[in-house]
Amino acid sequence: MRSPDGKGQLSVLLCEKILLYSANCRDATFRPRTPAIWGDFGAVISTAGLDEDTVLWWLKRPVELALFDPIPDTTIEIGRIRMFDPRDRDILANGDFSRGTERWYFTDDQHRIWRIHNQYLMSFFEGGALGLASFVLLAGTALAGAMRAMRRGDRMAAAVAGFLIAFLCSGVFDYLLEVPRLATLFYLVAFSGLTMLRPPLQVTARSDSRASSPLTAPRYASRRSRMPEFSQRARRRN
Repeated sequence: MRSPDGKGQLSVLLCEKILLYSANCRDATFRPRTPAIWGDFGAVISTAGLDEDTVLWWLKRPVELALFDPIPDTTIEIGRIRMFDPRDRDILANGDFSRGTERWYFTDDQHRIWRIHNQYLMSFFEGGALGLASFVLLAGTALAGAMRAMRRGDRMAAAVAGFLIAFLCSGVFDYLLEVPRLATLFYLVAFSGLTMLRPPLQVTARSDSRASSPLTAPRYASRRSRMPEFSQRARRRN
């Protein structure tokens, strides 16, 4: 590890993960002694209490190793990192970065650096003009379907229309589809609005045409009346 300007430092966190949050952490900090000079650093991190709590007697929280530079406007370069268990086995996969960033995930707690607080600008940034047009078309068509259903007296359509309007207005000030739960809710409500474009089919009871036809009964009656005559003629011939 080295720091080109000699001001950076490396902080190491070993934590249990709960969705987006960390808990039960252990940490260590390393400071380069000489600027722009590679050096080896090491520390002992206790794992007591990690990976012990279970849910439903067998589900355990995942444990994550995180590396970051806590000093703003500084840089830390890492050549290789190893983590040994009590049996001196290296338990880190791709710790020498020979396979690039495989098994490593980059994130930043300063979310304002990599996200825009506007749903429409983020849709344009991530999906281009086609992505933005698709989002607006989906929301607008679903809203139109809900408005049509409201004219037909559908009370559920009012809730769908209110949700879509509130979502579109809130999207001016925040990137709502970033959150998976909000994105799932939005798409479910939007697809519900799409189903309201056409009015529901009205099933009417239809009477049987054969039962109501005056010609049907005489035909069956005539056939039944001819059956005895046919049988009597057959007996006479015999």
